[in-house]
Amino acid sequence: MITFNFEYFLKLLHALYTHQNKDEKFSRLMTFDDFRRIGLSTNSNGNIQDYFVYHLQMVQNENLVCTFRQDRETRAKKFYFGLTEKGYAMCDALFEKGAREFLLKLGTNVNFAVCQKACFAFGSDIIFSETKSAP
Repeated sequence: MITFNFEYFLKLLHALYTHQNKDEKFSRLMTFDDFRRIGLSTNSNGNIQDYFVYHLQMVQNENLVCTFRQDRETRAKKFYFGLTEKGYAMCDALFEKGAREFLLKLGTNVNFAVCQKACFAFGSDIIFSETKSAP
């Protein structure tokens, strides 16, 4: 059974967050070819990885990524994937505001719910202070 893998999740989001494709009309969007080219979607035999399918479907279900389909004049259809506003907010918290480092220090038991809560806290600029008990 496939479960959430925080490190793979980070790789997938980081790819979507930093992607630039000058060959495409919409340079910030990724295609299946882009995922394959950077080694996220297929294994060394060229087969689609189960982790890729699981995590891509999860980020779509959580509305972090949206999907566009472009019908070309040929029979080929091209699918594009791009971050939503919610996806950009999560990536900003992870990669710009320190949530990734915080979560990596927690170890291997980070699940998606913990990741979401940490990103919300870091993204909202919530300041945690140490409280002292009264004497």
